[in-house]
Amino acid sequence: MRLLALLIPTVVLAACDGPYRDLEASFRSPQAAPAPQIPVDHIVLTSTKHVGAHSFNGVMSVKFPPAAVELEPTFPFGLGMSTVLIPAEMIAGCSKTCFGDGVWDADLLIASTGTEISFRNTKQVVEWCWSNRIPMISGKDRREWLYGGGKLPNRSKFAEQLSSRELYDRQAKQSCLGY
Repeated sequence: MRLLALLIPTVVLAACDGPYRDLEASFRSPQAAPAPQIPVDHIVLTSTKHVGAHSFNGVMSVKFPPAAVELEPTFPFGLGMSTVLIPAEMIAGCSKTCFGDGVWDADLLIASTGTEISFRNTKQVVEWCWSNRIPMISGKDRREWLYGGGKLPNRSKFAEQLSSRELYDRQAKQSCLGY
């Protein structure tokens, strides 16, 4: 029992370093939003500032209150971690990444923290991106930003894409294919 009491805080503190700490520093929320939770079992955070991917499997509650995204660590994993509430205007773009056999991620790109939040097979994220008129970024631009030190395109470049759901979905498919 004593070992478990020492092990849990150590694992929690080690697991929440990196991109999640960056999100907490910018978007810490004092309380959870009154919005329904969506089912997401697999979230991965990658960063322009930190090496590697930080995977959160079944330990985050995800909500989409109006014009925001909320991540809330669940107990006991959430000990020492805060809820983050990211306003839609802080999300520079959305993207989609495919891995074959129906496995894909919906990605939120936060330029101010250099963080990509990827949600496994979660259609609600793409719907939320469309309803908040957040551009669908190409796979090429996403990779250049995340791994090559580039900048994400300005939202103003996406007026045509955001004028039609058909164009938006076409770019989501292209992004998924890596274009």
